[in-house]
Amino acid sequence: MLNVSVLDSQSQRTLVVEGGLTAPWASELESVWKQTVEPGADRKVVVDLGFDTLIDETGNALLSAMVADGAGLVGRGLYREYLVKAWWIGASPVNESRDVLKGLAFLV
Repeated sequence: MLNVSVLDSQSQRTLVVEGGLTAPWASELESVWKQTVEPGADRKVVVDLGFDTLIDETGNALLSAMVADGAGLVGRGLYREYLVKAWWIGASPVNESRDVLKGLAFLV
């Protein structure tokens, strides 16, 4: 299940994503994204992945498209911060995450 909340300020619209950004639910975020983007608007759109968002290849593709379209990403926690940085450099974080998780296991 996925829940998307929209928070507005004068300078920014934030889409807060909670739950699974996976094949059955990614279309919900895409729908909210398309409804909230205002062509020519000065407000920045940011996707907040929070702590507990599960992301599969479908969610990865959607977030990559959103970033390419100008959205910002925010993630909290070590793994979410890694995902956000990977999107900004153009990597495919979902496909590489298994190796990263193995590496993080040594830090615990």
